[in-house]
Amino acid sequence: LQALAERGAIVLHCKERNIGLAAAQNVGVEVARQCGAAAVLLLDQDSEPGPMMVHRLIVAWQQLQVTGRNPGLMTPSYCCAETGAEGHYVVQLGPRYVACTCASDEVRSVDATISSGSLIPLAVFDVVGPFDEGFFIDAIDTDWCLRARAAGYGIYAVGGAQLKHRLGDDYHRVQFLGRQRRILLHSPLRSYTIARNNLALAGRPHASAAWRRFVFAMLAQ
Repeated sequence: LQALAERGAIVLHCKERNIGLAAAQNVGVEVARQCGAAAVLLLDQDSEPGPMMVHRLIVAWQQLQVTGRNPGLMTPSYCCAETGAEGHYVVQLGPRYVACTCASDEVRSVDATISSGSLIPLAVFDVVGPFDEGFFIDAIDTDWCLRARAAGYGIYAVGGAQLKHRLGDDYHRVQFLGRQRRILLHSPLRSYTIARNNLALAGRPHASAAWRRFVFAMLAQ
């Protein structure tokens, strides 16, 4: 990265300490503004975009705008880099939230997704605001997605755009009802921040009663 920055191919903005994911993303958004960008693409260090991922996100974004939609975030279809297991989005169905996927030929509205791979128009931040730096890590993306939805923006999954991403620190295989399942494992500190931040999010005005029930059920597992 340093070599690319020295050649002027990229803008590299380094910090001397870990300022947290939300703060780092906010820095990236401001750097993108200064560079005159129209949108920002968020990527974690353990993510691998598939061929044409960004192009397909942009095309879907433009098509939604033509049809009168108000896209605030475009997200790819993602899978676990280690196991190949398909990642899930969260969508509200009636009085409850459920996990869902997105077919390869589909663009569907969802309520929340992971931040990595997300394409976000910079103008949306002017309305929704930045990522919450108080969360440091975990639930940052969910909080922002729910705020964007509350502000009238759509969160759209693009099945034809692919991303490989590391989900969890490790996983464990178990047999349940005759089927083999993979259980994601996190470090104790990460498990704490997942629980703390989701409970904090559940008490915010943009988190509905249905979302609170979803969070409590998830944490109970």
